[in-house]
Amino acid sequence: MLNPLQIIFLALLQGVTELFPISSLGHTVILPGLFGWGNLIENTACGGQSCFLPIIVALHLGTALALLIYYSRYWIEMAASLTGGDPARRRLLGLLIVASIPGGIIGVPGWDAFATSGNLKDQNTFTDVMGYCSNQWISDYVYMSELNYRASKSFDVASAIVSNDSDPQDALLVWGRIENGNVTLEPAFKVRATGIAPQPGPYLWQAQDALGQVLITLPFDAPEVADLPDTSLRIFSFVVPMSADTMSKISSVHLSKDGRELTHLTAASGSTPMLDARAVVKQQYLPNHKMQFSWDATQSPLVMLRDAKTGEVRGFLRGGSATIEDAPDDLEVQFSDGIHSNAVEYQRPAQQ
Repeated sequence: MLNPLQIIFLALLQGVTELFPISSLGHTVILPGLFGWGNLIENTACGGQSCFLPIIVALHLGTALALLIYYSRYWIEMAASLTGGDPARRRLLGLLIVASIPGGIIGVPGWDAFATSGNLKDQNTFTDVMGYCSNQWISDYVYMSELNYRASKSFDVASAIVSNDSDPQDALLVWGRIENGNVTLEPAFKVRATGIAPQPGPYLWQAQDALGQVLITLPFDAPEVADLPDTSLRIFSFVVPMSADTMSKISSVHLSKDGRELTHLTAASGSTPMLDARAVVKQQYLPNHKMQFSWDATQSPLVMLRDAKTGEVRGFLRGGSATIEDAPDDLEVQFSDGIHSNAVEYQRPAQQ
């Protein structure tokens, strides 16, 4: 927790920077870390909760109070103008009220520029994820920033035994999350992709055959999702290029850190159940490019949808039944037993 002198320093900094087109909030977050005062966001000295929001609110309230006192003469004159005082002050008061409306209506609940309707997010239901409140949503600004970040960073991993060929090749899509220390390794899928050198990290992904012999070992990092309230979440998603022969030999995959296994997945024994996937699938094309889809979730808990023409991943389904919105005319469905996958393609009838 910050001591009184440190809070006074941040208050003075807030008061100076608030009136300039720079981020006073950013200074409050960054400087404590630079000065070795600790992480203000992650500090939970305030009754077991983060101290970030109470301190930030108090600093901004202090700035507002200081401005009210400093400009008190003007506020009194503007209030007096409502009953026949200076017309210039009455006009200034009106302009201040009008200027406050966009921030009060749009800035707080948020504005979804890409929505065809309901652009304004109700402040009683939604808050921007940067608002540190619930219920949260991702604004267009944050969403585009995340896309730009992902476009500039590599989330893929390539095996050292595969040549650096830019042409797409068979690969295994590996993905999952680490939430509060609990690891979830999602079912893998076979894809066509190019490998990118991995970002070094403390985690290790390993594929083994039925005898326990190591086939491939890959270190990787799992970026942490910032600013989530009361939780720690790391995500990982990468492709592992390999030959079809190596992929067929994989019997289990393991995820470890510092020599300790965190989790593993084992392939289904015997013949791959996904080979008969078409027989257990029920699909029906609906109007408006929709598709009703059901499958045996005991054989394949998770399925991946791809556009068969472009290879674009359209989504993942769980639970054995779903209605697919905006289904492509040529749909590829991949079924996975955790490690091995099998694809089935569906084509929308011409009359639909």
